[in-house]
Amino acid sequence: MRTSVTIAALAMAASSAAQEAVECKIVEFPVSVTANNEDFGNTIDPNSVSSIDQFLSQGLSTGAVGVVGQVSTSANFSISAQYCAPAGATPPETRPIQLLAHGNTCDRTIWDALSRPDLQASGYSYQRFFASQGYATLAIDLPGHGNSTIPDPNTIVQLPIEAAVIDAIAASLRSINNPLGISFPKVVFTGHSYGSITGVAAARFVPTFADAVVLTGWSAFVPLPSPMLALQMQPAALLFDRFKGYPLGYITASNETGHEEIFYAGAYDPTIPKMSFDTQDVMTCGEGGSLGEGLQPAIGFTGKVFATTGSEDFMFCNPKNGDCADQLANSAFLFPNATSFQTQVIDNTGHDFMLHTSSTETFAKIQQFLESNV
Repeated sequence: MRTSVTIAALAMAASSAAQEAVECKIVEFPVSVTANNEDFGNTIDPNSVSSIDQFLSQGLSTGAVGVVGQVSTSANFSISAQYCAPAGATPPETRPIQLLAHGNTCDRTIWDALSRPDLQASGYSYQRFFASQGYATLAIDLPGHGNSTIPDPNTIVQLPIEAAVIDAIAASLRSINNPLGISFPKVVFTGHSYGSITGVAAARFVPTFADAVVLTGWSAFVPLPSPMLALQMQPAALLFDRFKGYPLGYITASNETGHEEIFYAGAYDPTIPKMSFDTQDVMTCGEGGSLGEGLQPAIGFTGKVFATTGSEDFMFCNPKNGDCADQLANSAFLFPNATSFQTQVIDNTGHDFMLHTSSTETFAKIQQFLESNV
C-alpha cells in the first residue's frame, strides 16, 4: 500500500544553510564520438506514427526489434550539463567528481529535484546534497535530451553512441582542458535507470572510464512484457507544445496515471508525480531498440560497483523475477572482474528514488560507498 506524506512534513538532512553553501552552473561540453549503432533496416518508418507505435509495442512486449546489423556512426554534440560543487572552493582532490546520467523520459533535472526550489529545499536534490557534503557532480543531458543537441532519434540517439559520450566526458574530466577548467583525479559514474544501463556499456567500451560505478534504479533483470507499456508512449511532438518540431521518433508518456504507477511506489508525496509528468522529457526509438548493448558484461572493468534499487521498483525489482535483493546481487554477472560488487535495496521506495521520502537515506548510502571505496 502506498504511504503518502507531505513535502512540508519531511525531515531532511540538508539544511537551508547547507543549500546556501552550494553553487551550481550550466556548462556546455562539445563532444565528437564514433560508435557502432544498431541498424534497424526498414523496420521503422521515421515519418509514420503507426510504424513507430508498432516498433515500440514489439520492443516493449518481446524485447526484440528488427536489428539487421551495426553501422559505424559519428556525431558531434553540444552536451548541456549542470555542475554543482561546494560554494567558493575547489573540490578536494581526495573526493571524486560524480558524472550523472539520467533515465528515459527524463533529463539532467531529475538529479536536481526537477529544478524546483521547493523540492530542492526539501532535500530531493541529489546534486545539492552531495555538494553540501563536499562533492562535485556533473549532471549531463544525454544527446537528444534536455538542452543537448537534438539529432536523428532513430539512427543517432542510441545507447552505443550515448555510452561513447559518457566515456568522452569522463576522460575530459581528468584533464584541465574541459569547460570547467578543473582536472579531477577521480571520476565516479552514477547512472539512473537507462542511464545505468548506458553506464554498463560505457564500462564495456572503455573499462578505465571511471574509478567506480554507481547504478541506481537498475538491475540486470527486466520483466517482459515491460511495465513501461503502461506509459502509453507516443511521439512527443503530438503531446506537448514544447516538443513541437521534434522528429516523431522522440517519444514520451501520454498516460499520467501510468507515469505514477511506473515511477512511484511506497512512500512519496502525492503531488510530485504530476510535477514530473508535466515536465517530463523524451526517449527515442533508437534508445529503445539498442537497449541490449547495455546488457552485455563489462569484462574489462576492474573498479568497484555499487547498485541500489527501491524495493518497490517494478521496473527493475519486479516480483516476477524473484526477490529484489537477489536480483541485485545476481546482476554482478555484468561486472565479472570488478574488485567488488555491493548492493543495497531501499525499502518502501519506487523507481525514481530521488523523488521519494527515502531520498536522503539513499543519498547517504551512496555517500558511504564513496567514502569507503573511492
